[in-house]
Amino acid sequence: MRKFKRARMDSHTAVDSAIVARARSLRSMEAAEKSFVSKEMEACFPLHQMFLFEKKTIDDFADMFPYLIKFQGILIHQTFSRIAPACDPRPDYKGVLAKCLLYNSQRYINVEDEYIRALLRIYDQMPVRGVQRKLNRFPSTEMHAVEHLVRWIKPTTNGFDSYLESMSDESHPHIVCIAEPMKTGPLHVVLNRNVTVPVKTSIIAIDILFRSFTVFGVPVPSELIMLMDFLALVLYKTKNQSNRITVNKLAALFKEAAKAED
Repeated sequence: MRKFKRARMDSHTAVDSAIVARARSLRSMEAAEKSFVSKEMEACFPLHQMFLFEKKTIDDFADMFPYLIKFQGILIHQTFSRIAPACDPRPDYKGVLAKCLLYNSQRYINVEDEYIRALLRIYDQMPVRGVQRKLNRFPSTEMHAVEHLVRWIKPTTNGFDSYLESMSDESHPHIVCIAEPMKTGPLHVVLNRNVTVPVKTSIIAIDILFRSFTVFGVPVPSELIMLMDFLALVLYKTKNQSNRITVNKLAALFKEAAKAED
């Protein structure tokens, strides 16, 4: 139970007014070159940090920094690297995800995208209390084993819009593929019902999904904590150790394999 409410501070009073003006100017531009936006977003980073401190919502971030969700989320990628400068500048997405495919080789065999299939297989290695993952096929009802990561929306005229409208306020960031179940199709990282990031590849989707929790200050749901710890250890190298034994053991195996490849 919350015993007191944190005194609210106007973020504009805690950041240089010139930075606020710069952010507002960038926000007002309907179209700008990616390189220009990147430089401006770097200059406005103190305001982003202030938004994180004040626990602003995703909608607040998207309103002040609309370019965060453009260019396939490249500004989310860059902002994460400013927040976590120890992050590996060249994460080995393909190498790590290829190794993930070796686990539970009979699982998710009908998922066409190999990198999403890999992510689901390694997710299966992360035990979550109260969640059973014993089926080799998706259940006919909600896909509880995977819906925390990726959801398929049939490609109907208003299917995606209707899905967004039906989302609850408690929904956390996840990937949506607009296709028949388990098939490939257009991808979006859905941050909430109002904010989505269209991307071209599953690797970009996985990357933006991981980084979005930090960039927007969204708590990682319990179902994904172990997976995010694993990716932080093995792929992004923003952590040296997890509080979870299972994650540390699995990460050690991956690091051993990576060392053998060098």
